[in-house]
Amino acid sequence: SKKPPFVVMVVLLMKNAKRQIAIFDFDGTITSKDTFVEFVKFVFGLRRMVLAFLLYSPIIALMKVGLYSRGKAKQMLFSHFFKGMEYKRFKKHGEAFAEKIQQFTKADVLKLIKTQQGKGSRTYVISASITEWVKPFCDLIGIDSVIATEVDRICRENGWRCSLYGGSVIGAVRHNGFIPWDHDIDMAMPRKDYDEFLNYMQT
Repeated sequence: SKKPPFVVMVVLLMKNAKRQIAIFDFDGTITSKDTFVEFVKFVFGLRRMVLAFLLYSPIIALMKVGLYSRGKAKQMLFSHFFKGMEYKRFKKHGEAFAEKIQQFTKADVLKLIKTQQGKGSRTYVISASITEWVKPFCDLIGIDSVIATEVDRICRENGWRCSLYGGSVIGAVRHNGFIPWDHDIDMAMPRKDYDEFLNYMQT
């Protein structure tokens, strides 16, 4: 049987009441395309995007075969297109693009989201994509909260394992955010991944 296209669903029993939380990935799960590529095309047009991708084709080729960091390649492309752009303008582009995303979303996943919302589940999206278009899109479809962090993005792109831990997990589930008296973020990583992450952040 076909597996449901969401990352995980947690059923919690709290004070004898069943409460469901449905968590979905974004690119490739809710959408059928890479939204970074589509965003570049939306803002600059197909011709300019193709020319830039040709310019960086050696880096992209190395990335595809695992010889160059996916995160660094995307950083180079992002800088090529958006370096120097005023944030207000970038944010406006993201909000406008959010409406276009609906053209390449997966109907079965949107139906699943609506089903979970209809059951009273809280729905979350976890994404390493840029918040400026993920959040406006999620607002359009009634997602309760978006978890899209720079740390998460860097770890995903470099294959490092990273997860919420301790009080942050309790806060996310029980308080839909932070525990009221605990305003830090607890994260856990294997030592090897942490050492590589630390080295990356220092370069």
